[in-house]
Amino acid sequence: MAARHYGRLGKRRKGIARRFLARLSGLSRAPLTRLMGQWLRHRRIEARPPRRRRFPRRYTPPDIALFATLDAAQEGRSGPALRRILEREYQWFANSAYVRLAPISVSHLYHPRRCRAYRSQRVVFDRTPTRQVGIAERRKPAPQGQPGYPRLATVRQGHGDSRPGRYHINAVDTVRQWQVVGCVETISERHLVPVLEAGQGGFKPQPPCPAPPSPAAELPLK
Repeated sequence: MAARHYGRLGKRRKGIARRFLARLSGLSRAPLTRLMGQWLRHRRIEARPPRRRRFPRRYTPPDIALFATLDAAQEGRSGPALRRILEREYQWFANSAYVRLAPISVSHLYHPRRCRAYRSQRVVFDRTPTRQVGIAERRKPAPQGQPGYPRLATVRQGHGDSRPGRYHINAVDTVRQWQVVGCVETISERHLVPVLEAGQGGFKPQPPCPAPPSPAAELPLK
């Protein structure tokens, strides 16, 4: 505005300059007009801190630091247990440093743990587990010579026509050499349960077949 002598420009050129400043700064019409008026009056623009209504702080930074030290010493106990410790520190041991932390509620106890002052005093990191807990155990069945224990194997078909391949399910009873083959779209409960229920009947233990009669029993008696 000083380089272009904004005060000497005409109405049309002032509008062009205003639109240019709005495009350059990204401000809307109201804040841009306020800043331009401030510059025209004082020939400078001062940054004003935002005036916001804030609730009074109940816990001071020393209280947060004391709470972080106690929480680290107790190794992150539960909320009710930690609240009872804070209450006893002030009521039983007459420690005046806990005068504001003693009446804290259990629900509000977790808020100081998320503030920046607490994290600057104590940070807890959990290591990534080396092995995830599986939902099933993958091993070869040991039927001990008893039928009815199938061995499952899955093979995925290759992609074709921009569509994902299907899964072929192969269930084999190693004792009776009974085999059931199925095909599903995905390895999920919605698709696996109907196929497994349909082939489950072939793996039920069958009653033993009667022994064939001996040739001696068919001979006529003399």
